[in-house]
Amino acid sequence: MESETCVLLHMGVYLEEYLRLHPAAKYLFTPDLDAKAPARLKSHHRNNLDRHVLHVDEFQELCDEEGELGLGTHSWRKDAANEARRQGALANEIEIWGRWKPQGRRVVFRYIDVKQLHIDAKVAGMLCRGGAIKYKLKVGLENRITDDWLFTCCVPHVGMRFSNDRRLCKIFGLTALYAHCDPTLRGHLTEYQCT
Repeated sequence: MESETCVLLHMGVYLEEYLRLHPAAKYLFTPDLDAKAPARLKSHHRNNLDRHVLHVDEFQELCDEEGELGLGTHSWRKDAANEARRQGALANEIEIWGRWKPQGRRVVFRYIDVKQLHIDAKVAGMLCRGGAIKYKLKVGLENRITDDWLFTCCVPHVGMRFSNDRRLCKIFGLTALYAHCDPTLRGHLTEYQCT
């Protein structure tokens, strides 16, 4: 399975299952309703990254002679930036997408110039090898498989939570439907979704 398809499918499955189990959740990654829950979750994951990745012997072996780490989380961002550049993204677009501030300048114009909001999607699309993923219904099915049917039958909990974002619901709904119809992908869905 293409890695981009896998990411989209797993994100949709996660959201649908999470919202089914925690319909009143205020945040999407923790059922805790406390306002400090996102900060605690971030801290928890940062500690896990330190404990289970960055301080593991195999990872430490990547250090150079001076004991400095030759690879870290910044390297993951750098790889994505290099790939976007190879795909034709402009340097300032990558800078905006990566939320980097150039020396002596600020990236504040990204937040005040509405035309630049599409740069993030453009660069993210370039990072999808083979192009951004799009699921479309075959000709003739548009009248039988409507958006409302997708939202009700394929992603009912995502549909309820994000009822004002029909495009998002449709992307996850079509992804779930596609996965259910493809025997090689059906195993990625939860039993509840298959039923």
